[in-house]
Amino acid sequence: MTSEKIIVVTGATGYVGRFVVAELQRQGVHVRTLARPESNRGGFEDTPHPQPLSEVTSPPIPLSARREGEKKQKLSAMPEIEWVEGSLLTAGALEKLVDGVDAVVHLAFEHVPGRYRGGEGDNLAAWLDANVNGSLRLLTAARDAQVEQFIFLSSRAVFSRTEPGRELDESHPVSPDTHYGAYKVAVEAFLQSFAQAEGMKTCSVRATGVYGLTWPVERSKWWGLIQAVLRDEPIPSSGGGTEVHGADVARVIWEVLKPSPRNPHPQPLALRERGEKSPALQSTSPPNRVRVSASREGEQAKSPPPNPLPKALERGRNTERMYDVIHMSDLYVTHREVVRLAREIAGKPGALPDAPAAAPANPLVCRRLAEMGLTLGGEKLLAATVAELVEAARESEAK
Repeated sequence: MTSEKIIVVTGATGYVGRFVVAELQRQGVHVRTLARPESNRGGFEDTPHPQPLSEVTSPPIPLSARREGEKKQKLSAMPEIEWVEGSLLTAGALEKLVDGVDAVVHLAFEHVPGRYRGGEGDNLAAWLDANVNGSLRLLTAARDAQVEQFIFLSSRAVFSRTEPGRELDESHPVSPDTHYGAYKVAVEAFLQSFAQAEGMKTCSVRATGVYGLTWPVERSKWWGLIQAVLRDEPIPSSGGGTEVHGADVARVIWEVLKPSPRNPHPQPLALRERGEKSPALQSTSPPNRVRVSASREGEQAKSPPPNPLPKALERGRNTERMYDVIHMSDLYVTHREVVRLAREIAGKPGALPDAPAAAPANPLVCRRLAEMGLTLGGEKLLAATVAELVEAARESEAK
């Protein structure tokens, strides 16, 4: 075993996974991943690593210059990815995956290609087994291996409405109205139970839509819009949604993973607002308490054994830092705005698609990010990403 930090990432070849792996590599972390035999493991060495937010410029640094700069800095010499073949359902793979690691970042999600909500297709039972039971198997394997920390990529889909007089912050009650949202809520419930009953430090990162240049580039969000701009094709789409850059998601995950005074990882927000302690922090009688009987002086009698302590207390860990929820939402981005930026960057004047009728009525409120002192990329990172997409699309057209 190496002395460097070892972190498991499931779903490493997925959209968000590639950003997370790149950020962890940039931080010098040894990444161990779970991948099916058919997973496309290429592209990690060809995709530029996420820039620190402070280095995102306006106008942005060209993609080709970033690639060349990374070669000069020998970023390719970063820690290699360790692959464990299998899935969340493969016997023996999970035990091998979590052996000797410091943390697990669980991003994997089995679904019908191209669909998240509705991703169960026509076989709900198999989908639930792969995702809910698969996540529980991974949690259990991590607990048995005494893994210190477990982070789960959840979703805005845990909510279907905002209650009157409330904001949609981390303390708002969940209310899924899709199987996808219900799956996320189910795993979140187990994260909280593993934190409070087992003493594992767990965290749910609830993200909105995720954008950013990925590999292969054709998988990148808005790729079709960018190609239509460059090819002078009609653009009828008028969609939009709340978005956060994949690199921002990766940075926040790293902030949760690394020891930092900015991230005290407190009790769940809902408990703190009610002024309650987590169950694992309630007073517990010390084990094997000694009691001297007045009638039988000199003999020691043991009181009835108390309720078992959470395993984290047995190992001396601080259970106050147990379960956390972090919301991640940066911008409301319309296709009209993406096309406008692309036309401006590419020097391709033309019509813009209509704007959607209305912005989302229930935006996520990200209180934990403010508590952690973190800022997301905003319009500056959006513009830089569209510029990257335009350059990548031109490179693709030239091949």
